[in-house]
Amino acid sequence: MPHPRVVGGERPARGHTMAGMDLDALYHGPRQTFVERRAALARQVRVAGDREAAAGIARRPRPPLTAWAVNQVAAGDRDLVTDLLAAASDAVVAQRAAAAGGAGGEALREASARARGLVDDVVRAAEAALEAAGHPLSESTRRRLRTTVQGAGAGSAADREALWRGHLDRDLEPTGFGPPDAHGDDAPELAVAVAARPRPARQVIPAAAIPAAAPARSDPAAVRSAERQVTALQRAAAQAADHARRLRERAERLAQEAKQAAAEAAEGERGAAAADAELSAAAARLQQLRAR
Repeated sequence: MPHPRVVGGERPARGHTMAGMDLDALYHGPRQTFVERRAALARQVRVAGDREAAAGIARRPRPPLTAWAVNQVAAGDRDLVTDLLAAASDAVVAQRAAAAGGAGGEALREASARARGLVDDVVRAAEAALEAAGHPLSESTRRRLRTTVQGAGAGSAADREALWRGHLDRDLEPTGFGPPDAHGDDAPELAVAVAARPRPARQVIPAAAIPAAAPARSDPAAVRSAERQVTALQRAAAQAADHARRLRERAERLAQEAKQAAAEAAEGERGAAAADAELSAAAARLQQLRAR
């Protein structure tokens, strides 16, 4: 898995919080309401007295569609993203061993193959999140999803943590592993999570031990992938339903306001008609008085 560069600017900000504020509420939600959530969080931090942090939050860009989808996967299936980061870390360790003249070639191939499979899983889950939210999937979108996941997984410590927490605010592009020591150390919490993830054991089964007509068995990896896609779809569907509810409430509120405005306009028209009648009567009286 290659090493990334950021498309169009600085790298994602490292860290889970800004001035102690949880950023999950900002990045884990419908993309359509990101600006409103950002304004609310900045206002909350400003009221708490940290104007500098509030300004930093207000400057955070709305993630592009592909980065938003990857963030929703991280929010809904942290284990999947952690497995990907663990595989990428194993590949870097194996690369370092190989570069030092050790026997890291086979381990590098195994970790890289595992990382590629997990990239596929994350991309499929992100595609499912986009589809559930009603966003069309073009080939360009699919490619950008893949390069962003690859780039973040093998990127700097800040990129990896942003992927893990679901706080990506821009797309990434892979440009190669780079020097074995170029990645830096993961944040402590992420490093612990990565170290705790189970790794597949290497197992060699003699051909003679395999039954000639073994009964069909489900593929555990395929089952996990399907479960992850279902989880992503459920989360995206819930978000879409919440967004629809908000729109419906807004429509009802606007309809009520329009009804009230129409009633006030009708009352105003009646008042204007009465005033016109009074004016006509007064003008008629004035004309009679002048005629005397």
